[in-house]
Amino acid sequence: MERWTRRIGICVIGAGVLGSSFLQKIAGSGFREINVVDGDIVDKRNLHNQSIYRKADADGKVNKAVAACYNIRERSGNTILRSFPFYVGERRINSVISGSDVIIDLTDNIESRLVINRAVVRSGKKALFASVNQKQGFVYVKNGNSACFQCIYRNARVKDAARCVSVASEKADKVSEILKRELSNLVSKGGNGSLVQVSFSNGSMSNTPLKKDPDCEVCGKNQKGQILQYRFSQLCGNGFKFSLERKTRFDRLSRGFKGFKSRNFDGEIILSKGKKSIIASRYGDFLLSGFSPASAKAMASLLQKLFYRGG
Repeated sequence: MERWTRRIGICVIGAGVLGSSFLQKIAGSGFREINVVDGDIVDKRNLHNQSIYRKADADGKVNKAVAACYNIRERSGNTILRSFPFYVGERRINSVISGSDVIIDLTDNIESRLVINRAVVRSGKKALFASVNQKQGFVYVKNGNSACFQCIYRNARVKDAARCVSVASEKADKVSEILKRELSNLVSKGGNGSLVQVSFSNGSMSNTPLKKDPDCEVCGKNQKGQILQYRFSQLCGNGFKFSLERKTRFDRLSRGFKGFKSRNFDGEIILSKGKKSIIASRYGDFLLSGFSPASAKAMASLLQKLFYRGG
């Protein structure tokens, strides 16, 4: 890939099981720049299927984007590595992708994916959207005026999973190989949008050209003048994650939760009370553990009203 990549900058959004596998595969490919975006911290439960991370990363509660860039630096040669240690929503996405030529969405959150898609359409950049679950993986190539991810999503008629699900690293590696190949083709040859799907049950693979949906709300005739302001939120094994996309006032948090014990580490604060805990980063990202889904969402709303009123 080096012949085609020296002048290319890519932005990888999502450094979980698929993102970490992909970053390891392209570390020595000679890209001009690799930007990595993720608001998660490395947890010891990540180590069995996300081999890019080390035990020291989990012990030190290191952000995934920061740890991923650090752990591939020796194999990356002259490639510029930049980490963006936060989740992305409408407020941040344009600045995150502005310096990259190709956007690679490896998130496992549908609202984040739709936000990224809208930014890709607005910017006219090339993009790849990829995901993996227990049964199959897919890679969608977005180039030029081809169908956007919203075109696929609005016609898929599938129900979104309520939770993020852990996936075996072998399945992520398979999709990463496809993703690397499609990225090489996109950079060197271009081409129209297509959807590559692989079934893990029988190993079959399909490559389907997709046409733009004329009724798409993002790239078709039904484009809306005002875009909904999605903020990142997700229910996962670690708890409820969400972002207010602004700098966190730790002093306000400490005063607002007087019954919670607080401690700081590497730019983040942990508030704990019994089995409940709130981890807040300086970028406005939160992880609520020990709360029921309903109480976690209520807490997210309360945090916004108490500490971030005024937009």
